[in-house]
Amino acid sequence: MSEEFKKIFQTSSYAEQAREVVRHMILTGVYGPGERLKEMEISQSLGISRSPVREAVQGLANEGLVKIVPQKGAFVASFNQREVEELCEVREALETMTVRLAADRATDSEMEELKDLLEATKAMLDSNEAANYPRDLDFHKKVAELTQNRKLTKKVAEVTSQLGLVRLRSAASPGRAVQAYEEHVAIFEALRRRDSEEAAEAMRRHIHNVRANVLDILTIDSRGAA
Repeated sequence: MSEEFKKIFQTSSYAEQAREVVRHMILTGVYGPGERLKEMEISQSLGISRSPVREAVQGLANEGLVKIVPQKGAFVASFNQREVEELCEVREALETMTVRLAADRATDSEMEELKDLLEATKAMLDSNEAANYPRDLDFHKKVAELTQNRKLTKKVAEVTSQLGLVRLRSAASPGRAVQAYEEHVAIFEALRRRDSEEAAEAMRRHIHNVRANVLDILTIDSRGAA
């Protein structure tokens, strides 16, 4: 392999790693909605050059987590009420299809893995009912993976992440994580019965509750800014 190709592969690896790190920092609130992403600062903190950081930021812009403003730079995305409603409509369309496919395609062992994930979630919430839903126990990602459709899984993750940014603008509603868990259980029970229509309806109800919660957050924020 030529030195030129080695550099390309090395840069791609660094860019992907930088993308994962910056995505994590955005979704955990290290960089808040509307905050500028400074390439030099990020590259220095990661110990890499600016080129892979620039590539990483562009990739996050393609995911909808970052907005690039010409002559000004890159900023963490923020969404108004109309944009949130549009995202929820897209998410409902994607995820009702997701559970229908999962009900048909998931193996029995995969259903058991989904059950294990929910049990782990319940254990964490039981220890602290005021906690946010654990990000590392992503029910929606797991269900999407059961479809065996990588493009659909990717789109679900992108929309979910964008809505997650809105939640970072305010503390989560008390008890919402527990309610979300119960809604996930209802979806799972329908999936386990291989009832695709009931799974889709349970998912639709869940997304409607997510929409209401996110819009409440936006309303509270707007009042606070008034």
